Amino acid sequence: MDDIVKLREPWLAGARAHAAPLLRELVPACADAGSLGTLEGPDSIYPERVNGGPARHDVDRTPGRRIRADGAALGHAQLALLPEARPVAILESAARVKLSDRTLTDLDARLEPPRQVLAQGYAVSDGESAYGLRMVAAPVPDSAGAPVAGVSLTIDAGRMPLEPFVEQVRPKGLGIAAVLGAAAGLAHALRHSAGTIGVGAS
Repeated sequence: MDDIVKLREPWLAGARAHAAPLLRELVPACADAGSLGTLEGPDSIYPERVNGGPARHDVDRTPGRRIRADGAALGHAQLALLPEARPVAILESAARVKLSDRTLTDLDARLEPPRQVLAQGYAVSDGESAYGLRMVAAPVPDSAGAPVAGVSLTIDAGRMPLEPFVEQVRPKGLGIAAVLGAAAGLAHALRHSAGTIGVGAS
């Protein structure tokens, strides 16, 4: 199956244009890479990616690439905002792909990260999509609260342990986290852009 998606939907051009400068503000200061992702069925698609250095040869997140939505924090953040039965239907609609030795395979285990997003506002993954990559992601909702997209910040495990990375980009006190700030900024921009539409998650 071809895992490259043709990014032709009209709204994606605007989403990419809004997301790129927000991600560039955070890469490489806070992370090695930043991504914009959308849901298409059981997959996360990457319309935009900002790298702070040479890309890893074993990880391809170039625009149009897709991976299983439950394989990393970017997908978890978006699955969390769907009605309760939808994540189960989405996860059961495709064969499970083992992306690394840490990829979750049990359905209940795969549903736990999205549930955590509802409690804390962001998702975290540590090597589930590719060994040695750590990610923090936040959903980008539309005006009705449905997931239009998600944004993520990623570091190589050699840069710092998971806990300091999460502390660096998550909310602290009354402040807005780097990853949540980018998600909120993108949501605001999309809501005020002509022709903004939601992304299908069927």
